[in-house]
Amino acid sequence: MAYHLASQDNPTAALCPNEMKNEGADSAQQTKDRRSLTQNLFDTAAAKALPMWKPFDPAMTPYSAEDVALAASHLSCEIMEALRTLMNEHGQSSEDPLSPLPSQPINPGPALQYVNRSLFHGLGNPDVLLRSFRESSWLTVQTSPLSHLDPSTLEHTFRPWRSRNQSLIFNSLCAALDSLFVPPRGLKLNRNLQAEVGRGSNRPEERSLKDRDAAHIIMICVHALTSFVSKNWPGTWMPLRRMRGRDRTYPDVDFARETVGGDTSHVRRWTRVVDELEDPLALRLATKLVRAVAARRCHSEILRSSGENMFDKYKPDFRMQFPLMDLLMDHLREVEKDARKRQAAFEHPELELEHPTADPGWTVSSVLLDWLRTIVLKKWDGKAEVKRWEPVGAAIEFMAHLYKHRHSLGLNTEMFCMPFLADRLDVVKTPNEFFNLKKLDPNTLHLLSYPYLFVPSQLVWYFRTRNYCIMEEAYSEASYARNFMERMSFVEDGVDDPRITYLSHRLKAAMALYLVLDVRRSEVLRDALDQLWGREKRELLRPLKVRMGASEGEEGVDHGGVSQEFFQVALAEAFDPDHGLFTVDPITRMTWFQPASLEPLYKFELIGLLFSLAIYNGITLPVTFPLAFYKLILHEPIDSIDAIRDGWPELAKGLEALLSWDDGDVGDVFSRTYEFSFETYGQKVHVDMTSFARGDPWPARSNEGDRLHSPKIFNCLGMELPPLDKPSWSRNHPVPPPDGNISPTSLVGSMSPVAEAPLVTNANRHQYVSDYIHWLTEKSISPQFSAFRGGLSALIDGNALTLLDAPALRHLIEGTQTLDTRALEAVTLYADDYDAAHPTIRAFWEVVHAWSQSRQRQLLEFVTASERVPVNGVGSIRFEICRIGESEMLPQAATCFGKLLLPEYPSKEVLERKLGVAVGECRGFGSL
Repeated sequence: MAYHLASQDNPTAALCPNEMKNEGADSAQQTKDRRSLTQNLFDTAAAKALPMWKPFDPAMTPYSAEDVALAASHLSCEIMEALRTLMNEHGQSSEDPLSPLPSQPINPGPALQYVNRSLFHGLGNPDVLLRSFRESSWLTVQTSPLSHLDPSTLEHTFRPWRSRNQSLIFNSLCAALDSLFVPPRGLKLNRNLQAEVGRGSNRPEERSLKDRDAAHIIMICVHALTSFVSKNWPGTWMPLRRMRGRDRTYPDVDFARETVGGDTSHVRRWTRVVDELEDPLALRLATKLVRAVAARRCHSEILRSSGENMFDKYKPDFRMQFPLMDLLMDHLREVEKDARKRQAAFEHPELELEHPTADPGWTVSSVLLDWLRTIVLKKWDGKAEVKRWEPVGAAIEFMAHLYKHRHSLGLNTEMFCMPFLADRLDVVKTPNEFFNLKKLDPNTLHLLSYPYLFVPSQLVWYFRTRNYCIMEEAYSEASYARNFMERMSFVEDGVDDPRITYLSHRLKAAMALYLVLDVRRSEVLRDALDQLWGREKRELLRPLKVRMGASEGEEGVDHGGVSQEFFQVALAEAFDPDHGLFTVDPITRMTWFQPASLEPLYKFELIGLLFSLAIYNGITLPVTFPLAFYKLILHEPIDSIDAIRDGWPELAKGLEALLSWDDGDVGDVFSRTYEFSFETYGQKVHVDMTSFARGDPWPARSNEGDRLHSPKIFNCLGMELPPLDKPSWSRNHPVPPPDGNISPTSLVGSMSPVAEAPLVTNANRHQYVSDYIHWLTEKSISPQFSAFRGGLSALIDGNALTLLDAPALRHLIEGTQTLDTRALEAVTLYADDYDAAHPTIRAFWEVVHAWSQSRQRQLLEFVTASERVPVNGVGSIRFEICRIGESEMLPQAATCFGKLLLPEYPSKEVLERKLGVAVGECRGFGSL
């Protein structure tokens, strides 16, 4: 603009010639040199034409009562469109919606003043705003508490105003938000909290709004903010959101090359969206909006703590204990459901083919999330502890509700990640401070309490950092004890005192620097469980060292490889279905607990301790559990078919068919009884789920008839269990009346093994699916899993597990079964005259790349004792190739050090044959 003005003969006229007739110019400016670039750029007379386009501040320029009388009494989408038409008739709209000035001069006549007054009066006055936008319901079924707010119509209403009077709209809505800061009558905030939370103006007539009214104002602000952001192509959004999550300021050609293959057409779209999200007036409205919601949350928590909740309870069983957010989430769910229906009706399949992406693109919920992320991006001070009532804390807590309902809102988990947060936090100090917090200030929050803000690899790093710090502390304590005893050793010399001998024996546990397990290869699991039994916790917290087969003449130093092989052999034995502890699905090959297992529970607890040792020492386990297993560990609900799909795909398919059947009653077609069935010890057991409430003990209490002529089996409480062929496993017993009398008929009927459970019908099929999933994943294995979790919690802090969700925990424990040999080649080390260009090495990688995944995993197991890739990727694997011996020898491996000992073979064919024999026939240490 400066260049354009400087090139004009009369820059004053180019700016606003009509206004110059009414404004007097400074005397110095009247005699300016028109050839001077400086005087043309800083023409003070032309600047006086701009006051109309300054940001509108209602506090500085309020309208009088007479002015308000000459304004619209309320606003609606139709009235807003009429006002925009009126403005267009009296002035030319801007060609560029982002241009700060119109392309043609505007004469602010009475019509435009009327438009401005109407906008300010309708959007800035909360009482008028509550009467505004009360359109007819856009929903056929009243499932939204704000059904009068049509999202599509509101978007089309606010979007055209981006180029005209947007500052007036944003500032007016900011004024209306003051009403949300007013606390309920009788609630008094102390001075410090009032300063943090904020409040509206001190006018005595102000009243606290009900939750529905507050939600009405909030959603209008949300639609104003989201409509301000350009829609763009769906493929534009994913790379842009990733870029902003990494705190990259502006997209450029290099970023386009990294993300979309160098398509520079996206750069202009990205820049446009970034400018919109960082617009000062829009960001001011977004900031005040989240602070207003935080103020309502603060008021609600204070009232709830005092037992006087004066807020509306839209849902009697609201989960988050914040009814206002329940209202907003219920409405947003309907908004997104309606948007998906509109998108399905808008048939443009070529759009999806050209821009395939899992990102939802522009939606109300996704752009609202972008505004919240922008607040964190612009206002975070770099500290892990954040004040809840300030903009960053308020935005994060708002995001928590969006994350909780992300599936119904069409949001994916990656959209919540902001990796730049971890880049500015201390990787050691931050997790330790978080886990050592005894009690968090109720007015602050810690970023690690919201794991969705971090990518999984960052959370795994924090988790392992915590374990390593505990391990270092335990090692240091043992080292101090050992040094102390060495200094005091002269006391023992020549002294034959049983007390000193006893003390020395007791101090061995305190002085051991490592937890050493010495096991035989023939009895790996038994020896391990025997040696772990009765250990002190301080011993378990030290670094693990395993000696395997030492008593059988095998030599090896545990630098990680021996421990890997130990867990592989021990857990393979523990998970053998013949032992009665676990089962293996024949289709998915996933492991699960054996329902009604008769094995003692201490075995499950010790196996849980083995898991805990492996996780604590950072060892990837050769196990495959369904996702439901990790949900149980993290106390996450398992209440849907999707939660069991990976472990029991055929069952999930059958349950879905049962729920979707619409051709008659399922009882007539499927003939399925209301039973949970499983097989154990060669017997089929059918449990009538209607006979047991969820809190009832299972199996039912046995009577004398069940125990006659049968071996005695006891559960964890020492109570005798009935044999598996008795009805106590299938049906519950009637509860005896207080007088002890019970009808023989009812007793015989309830205990009869031929009594059938009721059929599953259309009326009860949803409850049947819920009950079956509950029995499958919880009820039938409750004692066994509780014992296992007790062993798991021996070393793993439950607070540390809160950093991980179920998929991340599974990735941490099981690693990845897919091996990228190209990536492995890139991190491989070479020794003994071998290098990446050596002919034998080139032939080796050609052979390996051509192998199947199973053969490649066998190679990895041959060298490292584990076929899994750790959670940190192949970069964390030590894989070294060394030259050894003559060409007639087979390749060998030293799993202790992750070394492959490879002779120099004369041809690729010979190498392939000998390497295949070595990998296929050898396990563990090979010949070393």
